[in-house]
Amino acid sequence: MIYRLLILVFLSIIVITSCSHLGSKNERNSPIIMQTKDSTSPKVVLLVIDSLMDEPLQKAIQEDKAPALGFFLKQGQYSKGLVSSYPTMSVTIDSTLITGTNPDKHKIPGLVWFNEDEQRIISYGNGFFETLKYGFPQVAQNSLYQFNNMDLDSNVKTIHEELDNNGVQTASINA
Repeated sequence: MIYRLLILVFLSIIVITSCSHLGSKNERNSPIIMQTKDSTSPKVVLLVIDSLMDEPLQKAIQEDKAPALGFFLKQGQYSKGLVSSYPTMSVTIDSTLITGTNPDKHKIPGLVWFNEDEQRIISYGNGFFETLKYGFPQVAQNSLYQFNNMDLDSNVKTIHEELDNNGVQTASINA
């Protein structure tokens, strides 16, 4: 569960920093490019924070309760006018972000869904009691193997595959 939270935080920031071009010119900020010592190209970090709203975020930053997020906002780009893909479930949104397609193309319909071909419920982990219900080994198998290797449509390329084809090294931590 903590890993899912960390992943969502990471992907929220990526969305925030990558979608700032959607606002008006006055809302746009030029990011400060931070270089690593051994690289000539800037790094991109996408951090997604599930259900984070602008007003509480701004208040937390003003009260110095979220200094790391304040740093990201100052150093990157931020847009509060984003619209989520539907359904608004983390695993579906993450799949949309990573593939640039909607659920009808990437084939991840939700966090828990019924696979008609296998005649079984697929759960990527929707809490402690549900994991107990379906069994930890099955939820782990679904989340760690089946999601990436079977459920995510192989005809849809991820951003990592696209960038790899162009010789760019990438990494991702996903739910």
